[in-house]
Amino acid sequence: MTRVAVDYGPAVLAWCAAAYKLPELWRRPSDPGLRAVCLIFIFMVAALTTALPPVYEIVDGVTGVPNVAKLLVYSFGVLASWNVHRYFVYMANDQPEAFRLIRRHRPVLVGTLLLMTVLFAIAPVDKTEPVYFTDRYGSHPAVMGLEAVLLGYMGWLMYRGMRQSWHYGSSAAALIGERPATWLGLRLVSIGMAGGIIFTVERVFHKVTQILGLPYPGDNPELVADLLKVLVVIFCLVGATMPAWGPAVGLPTLYRFLARYRAYRRLHRVWLDLCTVRPEISLFPPRRILADLLDFRDLRLRLYRQVIEIQDGLARLRVLTDPRVVDFVRERSEEKGLTETETRVTVDATVLAVAVGDRGTSRRNQHHHKLSMRPSRGGLDHEVAHIGRVAEYYDQSPIVREAVSHFRGMQR
Repeated sequence: MTRVAVDYGPAVLAWCAAAYKLPELWRRPSDPGLRAVCLIFIFMVAALTTALPPVYEIVDGVTGVPNVAKLLVYSFGVLASWNVHRYFVYMANDQPEAFRLIRRHRPVLVGTLLLMTVLFAIAPVDKTEPVYFTDRYGSHPAVMGLEAVLLGYMGWLMYRGMRQSWHYGSSAAALIGERPATWLGLRLVSIGMAGGIIFTVERVFHKVTQILGLPYPGDNPELVADLLKVLVVIFCLVGATMPAWGPAVGLPTLYRFLARYRAYRRLHRVWLDLCTVRPEISLFPPRRILADLLDFRDLRLRLYRQVIEIQDGLARLRVLTDPRVVDFVRERSEEKGLTETETRVTVDATVLAVAVGDRGTSRRNQHHHKLSMRPSRGGLDHEVAHIGRVAEYYDQSPIVREAVSHFRGMQR
């Protein structure tokens, strides 16, 4: 059952992904990036289908060349990886520059395919072996050379693909709130490419153990390799198609829910501490932690109310804070080379930390400082980001800890 799932599962998934994506090419035939994506699916389908034992034997029977299907599988895998590289070249450059870069690297692709063909032609692979090809013929120098060329070239392409997809996933992080499916898809592709690198390393390790006559740590190295291939295919295909089907199954809605819940929990400690020193800011008193943790209702409204109450509490504390606290934080921030925004966040975090240290017993100070101010007109997401940084600095900033220690008891 495991063997059937390993053999047929990726092929079925690849066919489904190709059937879902290829019709888009009819609507945008001139898009070079889309053409590269469609070629990735086509070559993956070809490689995974040809690798199926019944198809493998049919190809060998029709051509009359034993194990020529293995050469086709390897070649289709190389071409699929090459088109991943093409896709990211199109993403990173304008069309003329992209075409120039692709033409410059094309001889390497052609040379790799030709070298693989020559090595296969001189290898004594005279009996069809769809499953245990490497175990049967892997010790011959020509087959070792064939697999070394394959693994070396595909490992290089996988490494480039992993770096590029992760880079563009990081670039898309700015739009994650608008296009979470794109961001997550790129991350899954990166994980798939990393799996491809692990697969390459595992195959090299297996080959080295064969050459040196060392035991492989496992009973079935081919099954290990096949399982790695399954994971690579799943992550890459799901990630590549996720921007298309993700919105239809509600990924943006799920992302917004999780983002609000995470933001609510992230700001919760700041809100609780503010309620401790200024209880009048809260419309409703804090609930037990578990009850609040498991309440998923009206998250947007609760997050919005939490942000308003935190802003109100910080505004009240600013009026009560001794100006020397602000001057101290300004001096330390300048020494550390913090930006103006970072300094403002550090001041807000310090104002709260000093107030919590004194448990709100400060007398009203008439010298209202002008440095720290709450963000304005930036929308809820902007407010959440600002207070989230306050929460981070409140917990981790050495300047905040130094200020609390320095001014402990000063406002009593």
